[in-house]
Amino acid sequence: MAQKDNRQLVELLSTWFKRRDEPNIIAVKYAEFTGTQSASVASGGNVAITDLSISHAMAKSTNKLLVLGQAGSVANSDGYGNVGIAIAAGGTLLTVGTSVGSRIAVSAGGLNAAPTNYITPSRTIVIQYSPSSTSSITYTLNAINIRNATSTVYINRTETAIDSAVYARAASTLTLIELEG
Repeated sequence: MAQKDNRQLVELLSTWFKRRDEPNIIAVKYAEFTGTQSASVASGGNVAITDLSISHAMAKSTNKLLVLGQAGSVANSDGYGNVGIAIAAGGTLLTVGTSVGSRIAVSAGGLNAAPTNYITPSRTIVIQYSPSSTSSITYTLNAINIRNATSTVYINRTETAIDSAVYARAASTLTLIELEG
């Protein structure tokens, strides 16, 4: 699904923030992905999630950006749900953990203990970002392979695609909220 410009949401959030003496909301942009995606990803590598890409130019270089990313379900071809997520700005991952030794840096995600085709955890992150620029930047929600080998990463579905009630289909979203700085 294409990026949306939610004027009603801007008005609602602006009203909510003004009641709490918070900064004004300048813009809200939203994208969603309700389909499924699979991609072969190297260990520690990442792939942008289909349709979760928003280009945005800040109104002022001093403004802040609140970025909310949510992957409805993630899985991989090893029977684990070992897929992390992170927001990327212009292709660079933002707010990821410090990678120590062979550990893989993500914003959200982790090791699931036992392999099963049913593991499809959701992942959610919220970050504040200050691009200090009014140039247009493309933001994406990326999936990261948290395995020590190349794996197929699945978005919004389980590893197994059998038509059964136990195999969920999910939706993923990306929201940008520009706040007056």
